[in-house]
Amino acid sequence: MNTQGHINVVDLTITNQYQESVNIMTMSPVLTIFENIRNVFLSGNLFVIDSLELIKKYRMTGQESLTIRLRQGEDGRVIEKVFRIYAITQVRQQNQNTKTYNLHFIDPYFFKFERTIIDRAMRGSLSAILLKVLREDVKLQEDVIAHFSETTPENSQVLCPKWTVSKLVSY
Repeated sequence: MNTQGHINVVDLTITNQYQESVNIMTMSPVLTIFENIRNVFLSGNLFVIDSLELIKKYRMTGQESLTIRLRQGEDGRVIEKVFRIYAITQVRQQNQNTKTYNLHFIDPYFFKFERTIIDRAMRGSLSAILLKVLREDVKLQEDVIAHFSETTPENSQVLCPKWTVSKLVSY
C-alpha cells in the first residue's frame, strides 16, 4: 500500500573501479539516507545480507559507486542519484554462506569540496562568490547549480586563507 509521499526504491546498483556492476536490490532490506541542514551533502548507509561474497568477488575496497533509483508513487518519474561508497563496516559472518555488513555512502562532491583549497580574497555578493568558486574551482556542471538565488548586499568581501570549499560554504 502506497501512502502520500511514499518512495519506492527501484534499483540499487554497485559499480566497482573495473566497471563491473551488480544490482543488490534483493540483498538490502534497509536503506537509510541522511539529510542535514548543516551538511550540504546527502549521505547514508545500506545494510546488506550477502550470500554472493560481493566484497571478494567484486573486489570492493570502499571506492565503489552506488546508484540509487527512486520513484515516488506508482506513476512518478524515476530519480537517479549516484553516491560514492567510502566504508564497509560491521562485517559479520552469519553462517557458512552469508555475511552481513553496512555500506556507507556520500555524495561524491563531498570529496571534491574537502580537497579543493581556496586561498584568495573575493568580492561581490555571497551567492556570486560561491557560484564563481563552484564553477571555476570545483567545476560543477551547470545543471547542478542551475537554481541559484542572488543574495544581498552585493558588496561583500570574503578572505579565504587556505579554506576548503566546505568551509566557504559553511561561512
